[in-house]
Amino acid sequence: MAFVNELIPEEAKEAFDFPVQVSLTSGAKPTLWKWTVDRERNAFLIQTGIEGGAYEGTPEETSFVLLLDGHKCSFTGTNQIRVVDGANHLTWNIRNLSVSDALAHDQERVMSLIADALDAMGFLYRRSAVKTVTTHFDNSIRA
Repeated sequence: MAFVNELIPEEAKEAFDFPVQVSLTSGAKPTLWKWTVDRERNAFLIQTGIEGGAYEGTPEETSFVLLLDGHKCSFTGTNQIRVVDGANHLTWNIRNLSVSDALAHDQERVMSLIADALDAMGFLYRRSAVKTVTTHFDNSIRA
């Protein structure tokens, strides 16, 4: 099975042990409404907040948590969309990746899953909105 975008079940939300902001640009809809999930690999990508943006005059930075086998990885990312020949191409630049001690030995797998999940998430949980998704990681992985 691959990653898919789904509505987050209410019972799953109640089990999260991390804060999630309400997006100011989403109107009444909270940030915590969809996730990108691969149940076979027991991996769940949850957007937990957005900082900055056009109103603040800074690049928009999105915060995420990846739950993998019940362990938490957190990171932030900025994205950029380029239009080439009428097609949207999305690039994510990932920073501040922090992995739990249980996953510290498996950082390559974590990075691969993050890239897969962001690819499946597409733009605004619509993979069909972009032709390609590319993910770049800086070197700031912390255990």
